This record gives sequence, C-alpha cells and structure tokens, in this order.
Amino acid sequence: MSVSAKGARKPKSKFLSGSQLFTYSDFVLYEGPGARFYALAQVDVIEGFHSIRHNFERLCYACYFMEVADKALLAGENCDDILRLILKALTALTKERVQPALAARVFEFSFLAAMGYLPELYACGHCGEPIGCLAMESEPPKYYFSEHGTICPRCRPNAGRVVPLSANTLFALRYILENELNRRFAFTADERIRQELQKAAKLFMTAHIGYRFKSLELLPGE
Repeated sequence: MSVSAKGARKPKSKFLSGSQLFTYSDFVLYEGPGARFYALAQVDVIEGFHSIRHNFERLCYACYFMEVADKALLAGENCDDILRLILKALTALTKERVQPALAARVFEFSFLAAMGYLPELYACGHCGEPIGCLAMESEPPKYYFSEHGTICPRCRPNAGRVVPLSANTLFALRYILENELNRRFAFTADERIRQELQKAAKLFMTAHIGYRFKSLELLPGE
C-alpha cells in the first residue's frame, strides 16, 4: 500500500529513520478523507538492516528484492508470506557466510512459489514422466528446466526454451522449495550449481513476471 510520510526526508523528521529503504518498522497510519490515501502518523523501527549498505553486491541484491516486490505485488494485496520471505532474505544478506547470489536464487524461487508459480520438480512438465530422487553426480546434465519445471531429455526438442540442470542443481531446487523458510537460506553451492540456478531462475522469472529489473544491471554476471 502507498503511504504519505510528510517531511520524512528532512534531517530532523521523526519519520526519517523508519522510512528508509530496507527498514522494517511498526507503522501507525491514519486514513485520509474519503479513504483515498493513508498518511503516516507514527513509526517505530524494528530492524534497519544497516550492515547491508556496507557491501555493494549485497546492497544491489537487497534493492532487487525490494524491486521485485514493488513490481509484482498488487496494491492492497494480502502479502504476509512475501513479507516474511523478504525479512528472511534481508537477514541472510547480513550474514557473511551466505553467498549473496545464491540468496537471490532462493528468494526468486520462493517468491514465485508464494505467488502461486510452483515449478514441477518430480515429473517432466511436457510428458509427465516421473523424475525420481537423483543421487549426487558429476556427469553432464540429464534433465532440463522450462517455465513449467523439469523436462526430460526426450521432450527437450518440443519443450520450447529450456536450460540444462545437473542432478545436484535439481537437488538444490528441491531443497529450496520443500524446506521451511527458516532453512532455505542455510546452504552453500559451488559455482556450477549457482550458474545453473541463475539460468533457471532467470527463465522462470521472465516467464511469470516478464520484467527486467534495473537492480540486477549493476551486478556483473546477472
């Protein structure tokens, strides 16, 4: 929802700290005449996520999370699940052990799942052939990912745009979408898995949101 915070940019404003980007706050609003707008009456900061601002890469990804929410959510929509996801994603970016690019992939797939776009990960999205639990492997990719989810090698020519997935990357995708939110950001991945997840996430985001986010343009490789 849009809220007017009159004078919030002034150095001595009581709204200044609580209305900064990334700041999680408790807001008290009042409704304008005819319910045409809301205005800020009081704000108390809960968490500012200030450490994110000290690292350019983490700052860009945090801005990306905000931009995705801003562009994809409708005004007045109930989005408690998205709020929890954003808070977890921002918290993850404050931790040195968390790989920022991997946190972005967790956010992207979790965001789309919360919006109702859950990819198929246990069957071919084209023919329906089951894709069982795969063991860790270092062989070339055996499966592919489309806007609907996994695609078997036989259906690849007729499935439209796809990206290759190794078994390890498919395992990582299942981990992201099947675990509780508290655990989704608590893993690391090697460069190959991160690259495959990035390509799959880009395809999935483009198919279901269709917007090129400016925040990512500041990051090499995105």
